[in-house]
Amino acid sequence: MKETGIDISGNKPVQYDPNRLYEFDRMIYPDNLQVDTFSFRCEEEQWPIRSPEKEGVEVWRAVRDEIWSRMEHLVKEMEQRS
Repeated sequence: MKETGIDISGNKPVQYDPNRLYEFDRMIYPDNLQVDTFSFRCEEEQWPIRSPEKEGVEVWRAVRDEIWSRMEHLVKEMEQRS
């Protein structure tokens, strides 16, 4: 992310808490995630995002850019709803 001008070096992973699902309007997850263990009480959306695990840096960049593009589209969609 640094090469895009975003510093995430101070960020730490957050543990998923299924007790907080009620706080969300939409749950978005990659298509390689096992979702049968979740019980969503919100809108679900599955994104066909390629896993860059064990891939080179170019694949990681392509995945990053695809997620970024999808997030921009999502933000516009949510702005239109409100």
